[in-house]
Amino acid sequence: MKFTVSFLCLLSSALLMTGCGSMYMTKSQTVVKEKKSYSKILVISRGKNEIARSIFEQDIARNLDAHGIKGVAYHKESGIGVPVDTELTEAQIADLKNKVIDMGFDGVILTHLVNTQQYKELIPTGVYPSTDPNYYGQWGYYWTYYPAMDWASGYSIEGTTLELESALYDLRATDGNSLQWLGRFKLDDPEDLQKATSNYAKELVTALRQESIK
Repeated sequence: MKFTVSFLCLLSSALLMTGCGSMYMTKSQTVVKEKKSYSKILVISRGKNEIARSIFEQDIARNLDAHGIKGVAYHKESGIGVPVDTELTEAQIADLKNKVIDMGFDGVILTHLVNTQQYKELIPTGVYPSTDPNYYGQWGYYWTYYPAMDWASGYSIEGTTLELESALYDLRATDGNSLQWLGRFKLDDPEDLQKATSNYAKELVTALRQESIK
């Protein structure tokens, strides 16, 4: 549960496919249907915990690099100077966008926490079905069921579900439609920071490559 607290701090300020190959992703939306190429993408996660945020950003940037796309973690870029743990004014948003463009970035991947929910489920004795466990505007405005039958004695499950969202923006867009893709993810009681962020990053970049990025 230690990671739960850290990850909440990481993302509390500010989601591909739903299928057997997805550990966290629940749904996605390709806003602009045409795939685009990017030369340099800035990876930003909103949150207060600098260590957790830096690991998260670096994992996504590393997965982008593995596909020949230059990914840069926000916390490693100097000269931008806009806080990632507070709400931004319109002036700050415009300033951030201009600085990022001037630094040669043509895309941004922005991630934040959407919701947290405590859950408690009572599983009775016998045969039972087990289950594993919107689209926002443009730059600057932040966002399975698998049937199976099991036999077990009665018990209860409780914990915390984190719901996150990742969005891809094209900074070159001139028609006001900079949002390209949106994905929603759910994590139940993540305990291992490195493993959780690594898996999340792989799913995210795989989805982007399949649905939005050439």
